[in-house]
Amino acid sequence: MTPDGTFPNLENLRMVDLGMTKNQLYELVGPPHFHESVFHVRVWNYLFHFHTGDRTITCEYQIQFDKDSRVSQTRWKDQECEEFAPAKAASGANAASPEPAQATPVQ
Repeated sequence: MTPDGTFPNLENLRMVDLGMTKNQLYELVGPPHFHESVFHVRVWNYLFHFHTGDRTITCEYQIQFDKDSRVSQTRWKDQECEEFAPAKAASGANAASPEPAQATPVQ
């Protein structure tokens, strides 16, 4: 647990992608920063700090996992943090939450 946050390696952060395993993610950005366990959870939360000119900003980053424990979505709490690493969603859109799949009848 790192509740004070960290300064991430930007190159590693930008490599986070959909479909990655928790082990791959752990190698890139480390363990989640709050009370989440590493295994058997569907969400990891991080608190990252970034230098922007003469100030430092703090950004909350969330990674969601599917039933197979692979990255299914990433998102930032504040939109200004997107410049460091774009959020990703399985639909290709940066939606706040995944939309349920629509059933299509077989004909």
